[in-house]
Amino acid sequence: MRKNIFYICGYDDYLNNRELITQPSCVTKSDYIIQTLIEAGFNVKVFSVASSMTKKVILKSASRKVNSNLQIYYINNLRKTNIILKVVATLFIYLQVLIFLLKREKEDIVLVYHSKRLSRVIFYISKIKRIRLYFEIEEIYSAVFKRSNKEITKEIRTLSRSKGNIVVNDIIHEKLNNKVMNIPCYGIYKHNAKPKLIDKSKPINIVYAGLIGDCYSDAFLAVKTAPYLNSNYSIHILGFGSNDNISNLKKEIENLPNGSCSVFYHGCMHGKEYSSFLSKCHIGLCIRTLPNIYSDYTFPSKIFAYLSNNIIPICSDIDCVKKSKIANEIYFTSDITPASVAKTILAIDINIIDYERPLTELHKNFVNEIKYLFK
Repeated sequence: MRKNIFYICGYDDYLNNRELITQPSCVTKSDYIIQTLIEAGFNVKVFSVASSMTKKVILKSASRKVNSNLQIYYINNLRKTNIILKVVATLFIYLQVLIFLLKREKEDIVLVYHSKRLSRVIFYISKIKRIRLYFEIEEIYSAVFKRSNKEITKEIRTLSRSKGNIVVNDIIHEKLNNKVMNIPCYGIYKHNAKPKLIDKSKPINIVYAGLIGDCYSDAFLAVKTAPYLNSNYSIHILGFGSNDNISNLKKEIENLPNGSCSVFYHGCMHGKEYSSFLSKCHIGLCIRTLPNIYSDYTFPSKIFAYLSNNIIPICSDIDCVKKSKIANEIYFTSDITPASVAKTILAIDINIIDYERPLTELHKNFVNEIKYLFK
């Protein structure tokens, strides 16, 4: 008989018209975790805690049975038109999580996509209810937001008290309680593309896909690389961000000096449109401006978006990637400057690109580890 795993995360299947607030990369990773759990022999019951931009006073809960192995439940959401209502809406989410966990049996397996506040609430509830609690740790938020060492340690201490964890890199495993099993999952180990043959009569397409931050962010660094490249290359920026940051990015592109390679901003893409665009690209930029000491607590998910579409990843010199099992497939820059990034690009001898074998091996190992983690 297949066991149930209750998966608490900010999920959206984009088929429900609920105007949920989610990050595409997080939903994509959750989709992969769900499908891997099913492949490993479990039934998955998703409890989505994503909040909504609804204009209704209350957006009632809903559920959808996808198939015999997967069911999705969406919580009630309240309208949030001012600060007070936002606080009330958040507390209402916590209340629904409390009720959901109190209904669980002692041996029920609960997997939680880690978010700083909610994970702490769920941890304390689990001590009362005595459920089997596991965390999926994609980031240590205190580190990503450059908080104090004390706050980082406090967040890690909470996560290390689980029954086991799915962690985003091998370094986090070392920092957690080694008395429980922590299995790494760097990203999505799915291969979506045919081997790419390079047409040397056309420009080599370089893509940056991700958050459009401020003028010091990764996306702007990608644009500033253009003056160091020639017309044999073109740079394509995909992603989301604030209106101000996107406006500033467009100005940065417009103000590039003559002789720079072509740079384009294409907006934010999803699904087939996104995959179709990546199928035309050859090199992917993952040039993180986050210092290495904080990058220890993350893993750039876009690396696997690139690999799965047979795009050669270029990454900044960060330990979480260099110490991973996929490091041999990645080109690293010596430092985070436009000149260094361009130098790495120019050094790549592109011929046939195909990452099917390493991704298939990673996926196979992850399925086996999932079976052992939740046995």
